[in-house]
Amino acid sequence: MRGDDRRAVYVGAEAYEAAGGVIDDVVRVMIYLSDMRYFQGMNNAYKKFFVGDSLPSRATVTGTFGMPELLVEFDVIAYIDNPKVS
Repeated sequence: MRGDDRRAVYVGAEAYEAAGGVIDDVVRVMIYLSDMRYFQGMNNAYKKFFVGDSLPSRATVTGTFGMPELLVEFDVIAYIDNPKVS
């Protein structure tokens, strides 16, 4: 599970960095787990990306995904002041 967690957070970080943002622009993270047993691994990966005094708000829930092979999904909202426009 640890690799999946890190990969999920990393892919999200790449997306908003490509738009001109940085990790500190994230204001809200909604985390979906297929099983709450994965919480600790997800939380460890989360702590590697989000550090400091101003952390985004966050909620974690469990549920069933449309694709059974998925274990974790991150829904991230970021505010980017001057986004790159292509």
